[in-house]
Amino acid sequence: MPATLLLIALTYAAIAHGAFHAGELLLLTMLIGIALALAFVAHPPRRSDLGAPTLAAAALAAWYVVAAAIDGHVAGAGPAVAVLFAAAAGIAVARRAADDEREMLLVGVLVIGGVVAATGWFGVAFHHQPWAIPDNGLWRAASTITYANATGGLVGALALVALDRVLVAQRRAHAVLAFVLVVGLAATTSRGALVAFAIGLVVLGVIRRRAGVHQLLPPLLGASVAFAALLPSLPDGNAAHPVVAILGLVVGAAVALAPTRLALGLAAACVLVGLVPAGFRHDARAAWNRVSTERVTAGSDDRGHERRAGLQLVRDHPLTGVGPGQVTLRWRLFLFVPVEFTVHYAHDEYLQVATESGVIGLAIAVVGIGFVLEETRRRAQAAPRSFATAGIAAALVMLAAHSATDFLWHVPIVPVAVSVLLGVITLRESPRSDAMA
Repeated sequence: MPATLLLIALTYAAIAHGAFHAGELLLLTMLIGIALALAFVAHPPRRSDLGAPTLAAAALAAWYVVAAAIDGHVAGAGPAVAVLFAAAAGIAVARRAADDEREMLLVGVLVIGGVVAATGWFGVAFHHQPWAIPDNGLWRAASTITYANATGGLVGALALVALDRVLVAQRRAHAVLAFVLVVGLAATTSRGALVAFAIGLVVLGVIRRRAGVHQLLPPLLGASVAFAALLPSLPDGNAAHPVVAILGLVVGAAVALAPTRLALGLAAACVLVGLVPAGFRHDARAAWNRVSTERVTAGSDDRGHERRAGLQLVRDHPLTGVGPGQVTLRWRLFLFVPVEFTVHYAHDEYLQVATESGVIGLAIAVVGIGFVLEETRRRAQAAPRSFATAGIAAALVMLAAHSATDFLWHVPIVPVAVSVLLGVITLRESPRSDAMA
């Protein structure tokens, strides 16, 4: 029951803007809190529950409350504390689950991610808002979360887990899930997510020591075919091309399901066939030129201004920040006349934490992430390979890297979903061994 309720909570978060808004976050926290209470009834809390993720979440939550109190806005710490509680509770519930329930949680989280990815693809293919949103001349997959970068972070991390399942379980369903998740990632055209995904993919290959890594080619090639068919629908101002996108999705799925050599041949055939129709070739080239101009860049002026404004706030309030929920980043540009710009979130979670809670909060977060990564490495060695332990480790590395370029931790479904996966590979210790600890 607790595991099922946990999946229900994540499903709700997926369809409710990632549980970003206050009412949605409250309901998510309540559902996970009830699941935790039920899990504690069956398996009471023990000292072994105080692992690195739980301690890091508790320490950061406590400091957020202190920083908020110092700045006179205690209520501002509420959202951060709620997200940290939900993440820690998700781990506690998952680690109390039996093996079959852990399998259900793992598959359930991947399916939820697949649905999120599919809605993002649908939004781009049909120009359906808010599942896709025009941004800098391109339709970008925002999914039910309604934010492209958070969508990219979530589905990219889960894609690494699904790809690891392809390696260890070798089932067609996993290849299809990995294919859908990678297509959803590509449809976001999120630079940070794509670069971080590439880093995670390298980590996955290193952990698995190249054993059977060639099996990852079919879903990756299939996703490339599907994204190529989506290209004509990407530019804002172009008409949607849903028929082409659907055809590409079907053919891409066939490539994803094929053996490696056949997948390579099918992908090459798709390239040749795609070059034949002059209209598609022209539309795809024009769309790619737009994508490369807008997205294949090292940075953006807005983010540079955000970074400078955020660093100035840290210099002005170094120890405790300006307080949770009190961040306002301002800068001025001269466009014939002075124009002032104001935002409340930096596209850098580390900088965001520093502005909200000072360098002390940032230190707690960074040290906590380091300990979580190390504990995940140790847990992954003890947990069964079928739980996609390498994929979960790679997903954490991806999110740690992606968080430096985008706004992820404040979208609750991202940290909570990954926390549930951490709980899946955290083995429950027996009362006897716990008492001897």
